[in-house]
Amino acid sequence: MWSSNVALVVVLVVVVGAVSAGCDQPCQTRAAKPQPGRCVPVAECPSIKQHLLRLQFSAADQFEAFLSERACSCGKDETLHLCCTGKVAADRCTELAPNEAVECPVDCVPIEDCPAVYGHSMVLQKRYDRRLHKLLRDNFGHEQAGQLYVCCDPDLDAIRYPNSNTAATRQLAKRVSFQPCVTPFGDDGKCVPPARCAMVDDPNTIASELEAFAIGCDPVANQSQLCCTEQLLIFDQEAGKDCETEAGLEGLCTESERCLDFIESEGKDVYVRQNWCYTNLQQVDYLCCARDRIKERK
Repeated sequence: MWSSNVALVVVLVVVVGAVSAGCDQPCQTRAAKPQPGRCVPVAECPSIKQHLLRLQFSAADQFEAFLSERACSCGKDETLHLCCTGKVAADRCTELAPNEAVECPVDCVPIEDCPAVYGHSMVLQKRYDRRLHKLLRDNFGHEQAGQLYVCCDPDLDAIRYPNSNTAATRQLAKRVSFQPCVTPFGDDGKCVPPARCAMVDDPNTIASELEAFAIGCDPVANQSQLCCTEQLLIFDQEAGKDCETEAGLEGLCTESERCLDFIESEGKDVYVRQNWCYTNLQQVDYLCCARDRIKERK
């Protein structure tokens, strides 16, 4: 996923290591004339947030240069923190050039009126990715009186952002494991409650930067779900009901994602029928898995 961003990542790692600034700590930009500021997430610095909103429709090197100048730390969920000085020196009078290459079958709309594009732009401000940056540039139409207009065609967005087809109205069927999904960065994941994903700081509130991760995930019991990669998935800490597997081994009822026997089995439907325990409130089946075949909790 990060192969196209190696150079930028190296720069940011060096920068972050050199500055050693944490969240909401004093910092200093690395411009020709350094400015003092506070090291905060992009969402907490309106001037930077608005500036990045425009930069995402510019060349990648301009976006990366700004990040290299301002990066000061990363949150525990790898959220990028930038040095907020209260203002950003920018050529505010110069409108962005229209995107002559865009082929949009519908009229362009303000970016805030296009959930797919706006949601992914918030993700880009949280974690930079060149592939996502290019997709957003492809959506850009023009700027008029400071307002950014984008192509908001559902058919095109379904191709550009595979997980952007909202499915909130679909009937959720009982399933063996969590609903599969694709993150805004194109990585495979599972739709899980916010509390089950390590990239969420407060499970009770989904930050605006994470809203794009909910696109394509069906709500369960009126609770929003987020697309979370396996590396960030937090296993159920309450799993542990004693059981006996079909093979007669002592086991525990646990999620299928944690059961190595299920993961490695060729006949998964048969395994489920033979080792089913119960279905939890998230409509996910728990299976009886031998104790020594359960993945460690994360």
